[in-house]
Amino acid sequence: MMSLIVSALVWSVTPPVVPAQFSSSLLQWTPFSQGQWVPGQLVYDRTYQRMKLSTEQIMGLAPIQWEGTPAAWSNWTQWTITDGTYFSTSGQIRKFADATSFYDMFGWVPETTFSGTTTINNKTVNIWELSTPTAFFQYYVSDDGTPVRQVANISAARLPGDPATWQNTTMDFMTFEPVAPPSEFSDLNTTAALYPPACPPPEDPTPVVLDMYIFHPSGENNISGQDTADAIGDAAFVCLDVLSNNTKNDNYSVVSLYSVEVYPQFGQYKQCNHYEPSYCIGAEPILVGREGGLGYGQVFQGQCTANDLIGSWYSLPPAGQCANGTRPTSPDVCTWRIVEKVKTIDVKCLFQRGMFDACKADVRLPFPKTTNIFVTAFEQDDPSKGGCPPYQE
Repeated sequence: MMSLIVSALVWSVTPPVVPAQFSSSLLQWTPFSQGQWVPGQLVYDRTYQRMKLSTEQIMGLAPIQWEGTPAAWSNWTQWTITDGTYFSTSGQIRKFADATSFYDMFGWVPETTFSGTTTINNKTVNIWELSTPTAFFQYYVSDDGTPVRQVANISAARLPGDPATWQNTTMDFMTFEPVAPPSEFSDLNTTAALYPPACPPPEDPTPVVLDMYIFHPSGENNISGQDTADAIGDAAFVCLDVLSNNTKNDNYSVVSLYSVEVYPQFGQYKQCNHYEPSYCIGAEPILVGREGGLGYGQVFQGQCTANDLIGSWYSLPPAGQCANGTRPTSPDVCTWRIVEKVKTIDVKCLFQRGMFDACKADVRLPFPKTTNIFVTAFEQDDPSKGGCPPYQE
């Protein structure tokens, strides 16, 4: 009896020590897991300052034609090592520019206090908590020191310049092995993140003209350093941005159509947000970037495929923009130029034409009803024909 009392006193005073190395299968809940517990694996190695988190989930908005195939799954991996954080989706790897060192996901545990016990999977576990004005953490651990659950509820900006919002991540550790095999980190290709491979050179290097749409704040008309999309890709983006109530945060209010001439070799798509300056994740310096709409895409996120069912998203690197009427005939010259700004419309007009209901009815890519309303709004000015009048800034 005395030993049990002593044990309880130790637990109540001394925070637990997270194992320096361990591997675990897990279930994870995040703001980006589409309301699902997502299966994955964690390899944690505090000794050598490295961590790998891998998850796999069904892409809920994937085309019906992809159901039951590997194309319907998204494979996501994040590595945190001594020089920062890298992440890969469907083989496309990028580095977070503002992450330059190892981040210990359990670094807060030594500051916790004991708050009681609970039962998880028929096992009694101890709860250790840390609360600050901008974060609330919980670490659930068994009496033998095995990690069982981590909860991190943090108020932080999603990207530099964004307002802070509360974001909750919960990890349930389903298994425990006190090892972190070095082989688990052999698939991290930092070179591909810093110098991403381009698609093969085109057989015909003749520049092509593409319709590119962009949902943006009124008055922000510089598309250099921004992301654009074809009709399917932008119709899907506008749908999700409005349905998720993110439009208000972004201050997006108008949609513009540009005719853009590009050199027909594509690089890694850069995930860009904000204006003057834009903040981009990705390292392609010159080539127009491309990936499948909503980040979908079977190989390298659709960088080198037509993406007919899912649409395409494009990124326009400032260093690739042509100057003084030059045409994009080679990456050694330039890779894109604006032919003309075709039309800008108020996003409210789209939803007056029934786009909101079409978004909910289509459910998934390629959003056929939604895309038809979207394209018609630009092709016509007359509201009686489904058109939207040009927006006057």
